[in-house]
Amino acid sequence: MRMRKASKWRDLWALGALLAALTLVAGCGEDEGSGDKDAGAATNDDTAGGGDAAPLEDVPTKTGSVKVLVFSKTAGFRHGSIEAAVKALEGVAADHDWDLIKSEDSKALHADALKDVDAVVFLMTTGDITDADAKKGLEGFVKGGGGWVGVHSASDTEYKWAWYGGLVGAYFKDHTAADAPGDLVVADQTHPATKHLPTVWQRKEEWYAFKSNPRAKAHVLMTLDKGAMGHDHPHAWCHRYEGGRAFYTAGGHSDAAWGDKAFLDHVAGAIDWAANRVKGDCSATVAGNYKLEEITQDVGAHPMELDVAPDGKVYYIHRRGIMKVWDPATKKTSVVADFAKDGGLDAPEDLPANAEDGLMGFALDPKFGDNGHVWIYHSIKSPVENHLSRYTVKDGKLDFKSEVVTLKVPVQRELCCHSAGNVQFGKDGLLYLSTGDNTNPFQSQGFSPIDEGKGREKFDAQGTSANTHDLRGKILRLKPKADGTYEVPAGNLFPKDGKGGKPEIYIMGVRNPFRMSPDSKTSRLFWAETGPDAGGDDPKRGPMGYDEVNVADKAGNFGWPLCIADNKPYVSYNFQTKASGAAYDCAKPVNDSPNNTGDKDLPAAQPAMIWYPYGPSPEFGAIPKGSGRTAMSGVLYRPTGKGGDLASYLDGKLIWMDWQRSWIYETTVDDKGRAVKLNRFVPELKIQRPIDMQVGPDGALYILEWGEKYPGNNPDARISKLTYVPTK
Repeated sequence: MRMRKASKWRDLWALGALLAALTLVAGCGEDEGSGDKDAGAATNDDTAGGGDAAPLEDVPTKTGSVKVLVFSKTAGFRHGSIEAAVKALEGVAADHDWDLIKSEDSKALHADALKDVDAVVFLMTTGDITDADAKKGLEGFVKGGGGWVGVHSASDTEYKWAWYGGLVGAYFKDHTAADAPGDLVVADQTHPATKHLPTVWQRKEEWYAFKSNPRAKAHVLMTLDKGAMGHDHPHAWCHRYEGGRAFYTAGGHSDAAWGDKAFLDHVAGAIDWAANRVKGDCSATVAGNYKLEEITQDVGAHPMELDVAPDGKVYYIHRRGIMKVWDPATKKTSVVADFAKDGGLDAPEDLPANAEDGLMGFALDPKFGDNGHVWIYHSIKSPVENHLSRYTVKDGKLDFKSEVVTLKVPVQRELCCHSAGNVQFGKDGLLYLSTGDNTNPFQSQGFSPIDEGKGREKFDAQGTSANTHDLRGKILRLKPKADGTYEVPAGNLFPKDGKGGKPEIYIMGVRNPFRMSPDSKTSRLFWAETGPDAGGDDPKRGPMGYDEVNVADKAGNFGWPLCIADNKPYVSYNFQTKASGAAYDCAKPVNDSPNNTGDKDLPAAQPAMIWYPYGPSPEFGAIPKGSGRTAMSGVLYRPTGKGGDLASYLDGKLIWMDWQRSWIYETTVDDKGRAVKLNRFVPELKIQRPIDMQVGPDGALYILEWGEKYPGNNPDARISKLTYVPTK
């Protein structure tokens, strides 16, 4: 039922209070020892408590004044900043239209005292501070739809009350010295308590660690970078709890915090949300709020890419030449095109073992709903090259006669590997095409393939990725014209006249940029690539192998095959004599290979945004040790605003994949292009080797899964649709 009047909300609260009184478990004592500064950490186990009541319909936000109880009773260590905090909240009460009540008497939490209250703030409480009637009252208040905010040592309170443990989300464990400097990473910049904060918020605090991580039970809004709890050290979170709203922030230890406008606005935003004055989604990272629906298993062998049309039809391809479409109206698939039969495709079965060409990538035109154009990257039998072509889909079939060859990329197919071939449209209708280094890596012992020996051209990526006059090992950027041809947009790496390098090149020095993610709102481009296999560093050869996730705000050189990861240089190496030379200079790379047909002096190498080896990643702790690694970029998520979007906090987040590990990650990127926060994305998802994903016109995430085995036509390959169902 949808409640529109405050009187009905009060009635529901009263019913919740009655139910709480009937179900309260007796025997909760007072005077538990505090765990803050002077009392030491509590010894009780962290307990979730509570449980999930049936979700309420969302109550309309309140207008007019709201009543806020600030409760600051302590039974252990007492913070000297309580008085400063109360004074600060009094100072902003009028601006927020709060009727502020202050109390340190547990009777203020009794049911009759709370019946007109909209939000309860536990302001640096400690120890056991409630009697049995207060427990009943607070439980009934929350179950009736009320809001609760805990500040700082509110997590150092009521260790024996399991229900309270569920409300606060996690109990205090220990802390740093007071006023220690630290960086908070604000993952959610849409919630009213955090929307005013920068991505990285630098401040001083007595930093709390907790007995458990509330993530998956609650939505973590911000984390402490390099905190004691590892890569995911929570600092503030919120959740819907048994019908009510609960928010916790660990800040506020000193008087200085309460004189900081950014911090006070943070707490005030939390109180407004708890009092239901403003909307805020607190279920975005809570387990169970995403639904993965399989839409088809009819994907064929070697599925490669998908794209979603404005009418919701899902087009997809597999490497051996078939393009299909899934129709949401009929729930059936049909063949759109057979390139091996009708399109002159040089299919994989016609190629040497392990070759990666075929039907590699495609993208629907931004105006596909009007013009039916689709841009496809595919191999042809003769001459030996790959084509980016524009075709037209008519009446559900691709018209092969409509082909316009937009761009030709000469390649070699005598030896494997690295074709890439992702096609994406970005901001302003710019078209991106990724190409791999087309170099055999298997005789380089897992290090850089830079064999300059005579007749060894196919083993030297200096002739491709590091070659300014070769289109391989690059990300190309074009401005399509109405006739299917293109012009070179401003801002590519080399001038339009070709001086210094091919003008189509936007990014050079990449190995196998298999998936890209252009941002539809900015000029930023993200991509990921699989690195070489060396399991350890070798002073004679260079660094171990790393996979990379990269970002570029402008054209650049990303180093391969001379540099990798955060600009770790390889060592010049003679494959014939086994002699090592000097390490390459990533700031001033020089390509003096006889296989180089371009400039000798290259642009400075740019470091990767994220890099990780087979083993544990010391820089990115969220990425664990794995038996394999295959980084793939996914999407830079932007909501569509059409009602089916994923959680709003994902706006601007990079969602990317590891194909080998069957994981999906979300990454918060700051204005400088640094990955400041990285976590598993919906960890409960059960997927098998995701190889592509796209955001549909409905805001849902469509995921193409390769399946378990490689190579092969896997029975568990499929396309799924991920939707978000927030807790009300």
